[in-house]
Amino acid sequence: LQCKPMPEEWRPVVGYEGLYEVSSLGQVRSLDRMVKHSKAKKRFCKGKLLKACLGVRGYFVVVLNKQGKAIQFPVHRLVAVAFLGQSPENCVVCHGSKGRLCNELTNLSWGTYEQNNGPDKVRDGTDNRGEKCGSAKLNSMQVNVIRRLLESKSMTQKEIAAIFGVRPQQISRINTGKRWQH
Repeated sequence: LQCKPMPEEWRPVVGYEGLYEVSSLGQVRSLDRMVKHSKAKKRFCKGKLLKACLGVRGYFVVVLNKQGKAIQFPVHRLVAVAFLGQSPENCVVCHGSKGRLCNELTNLSWGTYEQNNGPDKVRDGTDNRGEKCGSAKLNSMQVNVIRRLLESKSMTQKEIAAIFGVRPQQISRINTGKRWQH
């Protein structure tokens, strides 16, 4: 048996009904409409698929225009509100295992900020703990060696730090479990 891909379903963008629609596959399109032009003249604008751009926070965004006012929206939020309903109190849009650049309905859900930045990131492999962090100076193998040295008490934290080229505070944080606890 082969799985059929989910058919694309389009729904109005909440607050922009009649102007824009969002799809279950994470696409946004404008609809055919008459737009006020200079000197109160109107002209026909053909609807089109909008090109999403990567925003400053690393999510795809689109610009929606209503009554001459252009506002930027994250695509995942438009999909979630259109298909999952308004956000429950204190909830955010959580991306699933396909990552934050996949705005398909099947990859989105409402959850708490803590879920989104904790267990969900670990489950989905999108966390940046340990050597995945861009500023990490140590890797997992080095941390294991540091732990063994700390357990043996054969060297001071300052001496261990000098060997690995990090500050003694980093060794202390590893020792207390404030860093590299996973």
